Amino acid sequence: MDLRDYKLTPKQIATAKNVLDYQPFIITDSVQTGVAYSWLYGDEGGRTSHGKDFICERDKVSEQQYSKFCDANLALRDMYDDWLDVIAQSYPGGTLLDPACNNGYFPVGAIKRGMSTATGYDRADYTKSVAFLNEVVGTNAIFNHRAYDPRQQHTIPGCKQHDVAVASLILCHISDPLYYLSFLGKMAKEAIFLFSGMGVEPGYRIYYSKPNKFYTSDTFPVCFDNDVGLSKDLLFDSLEMMGFKNIKVLPHQDSWLPKSWYDTGNQQAILAMR
Repeated sequence: MDLRDYKLTPKQIATAKNVLDYQPFIITDSVQTGVAYSWLYGDEGGRTSHGKDFICERDKVSEQQYSKFCDANLALRDMYDDWLDVIAQSYPGGTLLDPACNNGYFPVGAIKRGMSTATGYDRADYTKSVAFLNEVVGTNAIFNHRAYDPRQQHTIPGCKQHDVAVASLILCHISDPLYYLSFLGKMAKEAIFLFSGMGVEPGYRIYYSKPNKFYTSDTFPVCFDNDVGLSKDLLFDSLEMMGFKNIKVLPHQDSWLPKSWYDTGNQQAILAMR
C-alpha cells in the first residue's frame, strides 16, 4: 500500500515508522516496510528475522540493499493487491474477516475496495497500526486484540461470521491446522481465501517441523509454529467437506514474488467458495 498518495505529515511519517513493519507499505520515497526482503534474502528464509528487519530507510543501508528491499516488497504488494481485488470483485459490498491480520493490510484494503465491513484479529496488539491506517486512508476497519484459542475452544472468542475469511501464511504457524481450517469454515459465510503451502504427495498428511521457532513460550501440544502444513489432498477434501466445493486456484503472476520462492513448499493462493 503506497501511503505517499495520502501526503503524510511529518508526524504521520513518524507514527508510520513506529506502527508499521511486517506488511508492505511505502511510507515515503526513502522509507518502506515489509517482510518480503527477509523471505527472499534472510537467513532460513526470514525465519530468524524480527521487527527491525522489516523497516528499511534509504539513508541507513546501501543503495543496492534499499533497491532489493523495495523490489521484493513491491512484488509482495502486487500479490496482496491482486488477491484483494479478486476477493472484493467476487463479493462486492461483502464482509471480510482476517483472524491474523498483523498491521491490517487486508482489512483496510478490503474497505478501500468497497467491502462494507472488515474485521481483523491478532495475538499481538496492532490497535495502533490499524487505527493509523484508518486515519490516513479514510477507512473504518475494525481490530480486536484477541487470539485464536488452540487448546479448548478452537475459535477466537466473540468472533462473528463474515462473508469471506482470509488466512495468508497462517496455517503454517498453527499446531492444529484442521481445527483452524474448521474455524475458518465456520466463520466464512461464502468463501475462504487461503495462501498456504501444501504437500504434493498423494493421500492425507499433516506436516510438522521443530517447535517454538517463533513463540518460545507456547507449550506442548500447541508449540508447533513453523512449517506446519496439510497435503493438497487433505486440504482440498477438507474444504469440500465443509461445503466449499468451488475451489479456484489463482495462477502465479510475473509481478508477484518469484516462482522459485512461490514454489517452495508448493505454495498456492486459493479462493474456496460455497
